[in-house]
Amino acid sequence: MSLEQEPSSTGAAETAFALPERLKLLAFGFLLAFFSSFGQTFFISLFNADFRAAFDLSHGGIGTVYSIATLASGLCMIKLGAQLDRMPLRRFVIATLLGLALACLLTFSVQSVIMLGIALFLLRLCGQGLMVHAAITSMARHFERSRGKAIAFASMGNPAGEAVFPLTVVLVTAAVGWRTTWLLAALFLLCVLLPLVLFLLHGGRAGSFQPKGGASFRLGPFVRQPLFLMMLPGLMASGFINTGVFFHQIHITEVKGWALAWFATCFVAFAISSVCANLASGALIDRLTARRLMPFYLIPLALACLVISLGNSPWIALVYMLLAGLTAGSNTSVTTAMWAETYGTSHLGSIRAVAAALMVISTALAPGLLGLLIDFGVSVNALLAGCAAYCLVGITLYGLAFRRDFRATQK
Repeated sequence: MSLEQEPSSTGAAETAFALPERLKLLAFGFLLAFFSSFGQTFFISLFNADFRAAFDLSHGGIGTVYSIATLASGLCMIKLGAQLDRMPLRRFVIATLLGLALACLLTFSVQSVIMLGIALFLLRLCGQGLMVHAAITSMARHFERSRGKAIAFASMGNPAGEAVFPLTVVLVTAAVGWRTTWLLAALFLLCVLLPLVLFLLHGGRAGSFQPKGGASFRLGPFVRQPLFLMMLPGLMASGFINTGVFFHQIHITEVKGWALAWFATCFVAFAISSVCANLASGALIDRLTARRLMPFYLIPLALACLVISLGNSPWIALVYMLLAGLTAGSNTSVTTAMWAETYGTSHLGSIRAVAAALMVISTALAPGLLGLLIDFGVSVNALLAGCAAYCLVGITLYGLAFRRDFRATQK
């Protein structure tokens, strides 16, 4: 597959879309990203103490179960996510939402560690994986001239969920219990979200769109390209670090002496920061191109990890969330637009499936690896300092991979 962008007809399609259809498509992307929260780490980790108590698991134990489930979902993403290039968007989304509702029902009724692993696998695959994949890929595919802004708008569903759900889950769980909370999530997906999504896609060309033409996507040559290999560490950094911190937030708050409610409240700052970064990155992508922005978006996360490793003041949690939110908010927009700019949109579903799989795999590694290191006595500060160093590696490799684009910005 050539590194040059393939011819794309999405610009014409965007022009032909009536304004109401474009608005409905944007709402569709936002809602899918927002309710993918049911499969995101920050949401699931709020039930860690309940899972550990129910099945007598240590930090490393629950982290290992979570990591195995997430790793399996990441591997499945490569195959299942590519179906977005082969089947209508509407059918893809129906299957994904039904899968996520089933995952919530399994979590509600879980009775063993094995059953918990299956439930977590489906939550991660359908929630964090396929729902976000459908939302962002549809934005990148059907908007060209305003691709950055469209991706940024849909991506805001993620920080919005991070702002709304943590405190909501704490309150709902306190009122009805953790199992009933998952039952309510399943009922909402089936009775509210699924009909709403079908309404937003009804009658629109995006819902029935199927890509055509071009040679078939070949995974092997793609992942062996020097450009891809140089990007690999940076692509995995944000998912790995934020998942590790969020999944082990109870342990981190205990070590730092912070109230868990305070840390949960700081997710609002993370969300606000993410939204601001989303909006800014979307506009910059349309103006400068995503390839030129790639070497810069990890810098705030590196600073966040460094700051939280150096002190225990409660305000450090807020600083971490603000800085980490800048990277999280720009991550999806910058990387997705970069794939479209570099490879075109004909195989965007398959390419983003690989990228999403990498992100999911990185989130699979973090809970288990960090949990085991915690069990072996490695301090939280040492772990976070190591994460800062890893970000610097990713930033350096990005700079080398896109040095020609970086030079272009200096002219």
